[in-house]
Amino acid sequence: GVVMSREDVTQHVEQDCVEKEIECPFAKYKCVGLVKRKNLENHLDEKRMEHLELKVDTMQGFIFEQKEKISEQNTTIETMSCEIKSLKEEVTILQITTAIRLVWRITKIPESGFSNITQKQFQVAGYNLEFCIFSDFCNLLIGVRPQIGKNYDKLKWPFKAEFVTHLSSQSKPGNIKKFKSEVFEWKRERFNSGPFVSPFPIATFPKR
Repeated sequence: GVVMSREDVTQHVEQDCVEKEIECPFAKYKCVGLVKRKNLENHLDEKRMEHLELKVDTMQGFIFEQKEKISEQNTTIETMSCEIKSLKEEVTILQITTAIRLVWRITKIPESGFSNITQKQFQVAGYNLEFCIFSDFCNLLIGVRPQIGKNYDKLKWPFKAEFVTHLSSQSKPGNIKKFKSEVFEWKRERFNSGPFVSPFPIATFPKR
């Protein structure tokens, strides 16, 4: 007989031995059959349709899994988009804008005594404010006071602001007086204290 080394025997069994049972090439598609190497061609021929069906089933399962993953990713993206939109809204509402311009035309100023001339409510970056113009014995005053509002838990506290006011005379063109208020801040409690809060003066102009 032929004398073979142990290494040659191992190589022969793993690569050449026709009696060695081996795994079917379609095992990755769930063919569970073990077949002798010498019978592999017969096995592939006999199981051709079954192998195709196994391959189709496996591919369909893979496609279904991918669709589920895509669906989950789309749901995640949609959720994240909603969260981003919500965050953007919060950022927008937290940023106090200075892009607000109020223009009043005052046709008659009381000569003496205290008088409330006009008032108007505005919302500035989510904060409800009431601007008012009134006069005392000597001056024309412009003030602002907080008003009760909704969703104040989403706003940034304390509320800080400063105002720049210009007063121009129609009878004396070019005669413009400017007043810049100090930076002031209000805590949330002040905005919940009702409409009877005294106005914070942001400008004072002599009547004459």
